[in-house]
Amino acid sequence: MRLSVYLIGCLLSLVLLSGAAYADERLIAVILTRDTPRYQAVHEIFVERFGQPKGVKLYVQQPNGDTLSLRNSARKAVAIGADAILTYGATATRAALAESYKTPVFYADVIDPMVQGFIPDQFTPGENVTGIRGDAPVQTLLKHFQTATGASRLCALYPKDEMSADNQVESLRRIAEKKGWEVLPKPFNRSMDAAAILGLVPGQCLGIYCADSPVFLKQAKELVDMANKKKLPIISQIPGMAEEGAFMVLETDPAEQGGQIADYLLRFLHGASLAELPPERPRNVSLVINLKTAKQLGIKVPFEVLSVTNRIIR
Repeated sequence: MRLSVYLIGCLLSLVLLSGAAYADERLIAVILTRDTPRYQAVHEIFVERFGQPKGVKLYVQQPNGDTLSLRNSARKAVAIGADAILTYGATATRAALAESYKTPVFYADVIDPMVQGFIPDQFTPGENVTGIRGDAPVQTLLKHFQTATGASRLCALYPKDEMSADNQVESLRRIAEKKGWEVLPKPFNRSMDAAAILGLVPGQCLGIYCADSPVFLKQAKELVDMANKKKLPIISQIPGMAEEGAFMVLETDPAEQGGQIADYLLRFLHGASLAELPPERPRNVSLVINLKTAKQLGIKVPFEVLSVTNRIIR
């Protein structure tokens, strides 16, 4: 009995000592979705720009992309007393906000955080969240796609259990409607393969919009190849999709995403409040066109579109 009491006392002492060690250290918890190259690229820039501030520790978790895993990571970040949580993408940000309550959340690479419900407007942080959005205006993408193809009817593909993608497609539909476009949303199950997903596309659609989702990144090549064979051009705001064969992509710069969020967290650690760190819009945006795909699809991209293209894949 005395030995048990002694052991419990030792364990309590270790816990207290550990707590004392952390008391002088600021802790930034990072939720970095596993197997998502885009987020990895943004995070690498963040680490480079953030550096190694004295008395600050980065605690990086790499969960799977499902909501349960992400919320477990957020819960753990709160439990260990993180001073702030850094998230990449809308799904991880939503999970962190569901668990953080008062812990500030800083996001990067989130498509339209206002539509996602994270912030009240494009210039004001949420109660405990701010960051840099990861998308460019979809109107620009629609405009250039229509100029190049004449199409004005799109099928929007997105995973049905991913609220962030659902919100993104609904925003796209409303914007397109004002321009006289028709967007047909088609949710799919994560378990479906590329052929089954493409089977959902209605025959009257003249192109496909792929919503921003890790699901597409995992099978992008197969999906794009099959769509191109069906003469269905794919457009997206997912960085890297053009390299996989998508016809046209409007993407933001991972270096800007990582650098901006590093700057915000450093300012926060030096005493800046979230009110002093308003949501940021990306400034470095690239229109990317895959001319090899255009040729395969029989699309002759006009000069007025090529002249504003930042990168051409031949």
